[in-house]
Amino acid sequence: MQPICSGRYINRIAKDNLNDEYVCMDVRTDDYRAKIKNVHEDNLFKNEDEIYQMDYKILKFDNLINKLSLELDHATEWTENSYNLGEYVPKYLKECHFDFILKWYSENIVLNPQQLKRKAIMNSVTKMPVKVIQNWQVRFNQAVQDLRKQKAEKIPEWQNLCKNNFYKSLDHRSFFFKNKQKDLLPIKK
Repeated sequence: MQPICSGRYINRIAKDNLNDEYVCMDVRTDDYRAKIKNVHEDNLFKNEDEIYQMDYKILKFDNLINKLSLELDHATEWTENSYNLGEYVPKYLKECHFDFILKWYSENIVLNPQQLKRKAIMNSVTKMPVKVIQNWQVRFNQAVQDLRKQKAEKIPEWQNLCKNNFYKSLDHRSFFFKNKQKDLLPIKK
């Protein structure tokens, strides 16, 4: 028995003209629990995620380094003008950049997490902008170079993993197909 669509009976004309029965039911499911586990496909997905995370980190560092160079130019111009009496206000660095810097400091430099706050980092920029930005440029250039070196070292590993798992991931149903076919064939005596 085929299921019937509900909620389509607005009036008699709609009832007479609209098709209420499904032509066919969808046999596939989006439920992951019903999917057959494929180790090779999972390895490919993990590999792709690892590559994406590495590229994303490098991209974030490149973006920050570009903003820091713009900010350094702005800060040196600000410090050269002796008539500036107030605190320096960053022009190119936004909250997302300070959050990234804060995250990097908390992951790479051993500090008390309670002491490390975005406001403290922003205050250091407002008090000594040129020195702080130059320090950050050196540290983040080194960090992005290290990430690029790690990526270059991992590329052969990623290529090997893709090479070993790609065709196996496509052939994941053959085992079940072969077993079904064996069951259908008569047993030889």
